Amino acid sequence: ADMETVMRSRELTETRMMQ
Repeated sequence: ADMETVMRSRELTETRMMQ
């Protein structure tokens, strides 16, 4: 599991939730 990938996925998910 890549930490960078997890962080990016989390950011994308949060951004989607906000919008």
